[in-house]
Amino acid sequence: MTALCWIKKEKVWKQYVQHRVEEIRELTTRDSWRHCPGEFNPADIPSRGLSARELAENKIWWNGAPFLYKQETEWPENKPTQLEDESVLQEAVKNNPSVTYSLVNTVAVEPKMKIDQVIDINRISNLTKLLRVTALVLQFVRKLKNKVRGEKRTENWKSLGASDLNEAEKLWIKVVQASSFVEESRRINSKPPAYVSQFELFLEDDIIKCKGRISNSPLPSNSRNPVLLPAKHSFVMLVIKDAHEAVKHSGIRDTLTTLRERFWILRGREAVKQFIRKCVICRRYEGLSYKSNPTVDLPSERVSEDPPFTHVGLDFAGPLFVTDGISEGANESSKMYVCLFTRLRLELYTWR
Repeated sequence: MTALCWIKKEKVWKQYVQHRVEEIRELTTRDSWRHCPGEFNPADIPSRGLSARELAENKIWWNGAPFLYKQETEWPENKPTQLEDESVLQEAVKNNPSVTYSLVNTVAVEPKMKIDQVIDINRISNLTKLLRVTALVLQFVRKLKNKVRGEKRTENWKSLGASDLNEAEKLWIKVVQASSFVEESRRINSKPPAYVSQFELFLEDDIIKCKGRISNSPLPSNSRNPVLLPAKHSFVMLVIKDAHEAVKHSGIRDTLTTLRERFWILRGREAVKQFIRKCVICRRYEGLSYKSNPTVDLPSERVSEDPPFTHVGLDFAGPLFVTDGISEGANESSKMYVCLFTRLRLELYTWR
């Protein structure tokens, strides 16, 4: 009954339960879930304790509940779920966070030009090249439009500037958001998905952005209100690659910090970690262990067949100050030297 109440009741549950309840509701309807009495539930049989002989002869265990072979009208009566049950309320969120959504559009913003149908992003390996190609395409389209309209003013080809690249980047962001956040934009005023409910989304130049609590900070506008991006998209992979190369392959933390200066990627850490695992340079320098130094040959005096004591090693250490503690009140100290003859004997020499 506890799990049935989680599925059917409209209440905000804790994260673990909420994620699984939403997945169940997306795949099935709430009315398709009913309560099975304990005497007909095969899952309750092992918890009650049975011998092997009794389990082998139990028909419910092997064939399921008997009422499943009958018409649905003859099934046991479906009991109403009780929200006051203590086990149910343990997973309920006590203080629901109040979130304000200022994104008033009910439909995702469709870009005027579907640039992803003109440029195959999978054939481009880095973000800079993608933006330059897109900017050239936009420049070419404007030139054709002027020609079709019969305007005498013709736009000459010019070198690309920062404004052209920014326009290309905004166009790609709109395309990505329009293809990835259709459901979120449609349900933004009713009940958005759980992973978006914590953001205060709003539109700025037809781009979905996140609103945090640092609006009064002196940071740039893109840092205060980062652009919302999905985790799985070819454009996002190029953005991650550009940030990863900007920090000189420094790792997950530095790459994610650089990304969040302009973008907020859903499950960003997981996306960055997945990209770094496939980074050839990172795998080359971090994936292999260092080789041990090659062994060298032993000295000739250690492997030659010479008579004993032909080669003798001598080690000398000292002085060491030693106090005689045998007699009471003795404060005199003596010097001690250590002379070690290899293969011979150990001798201690003392000078007073």
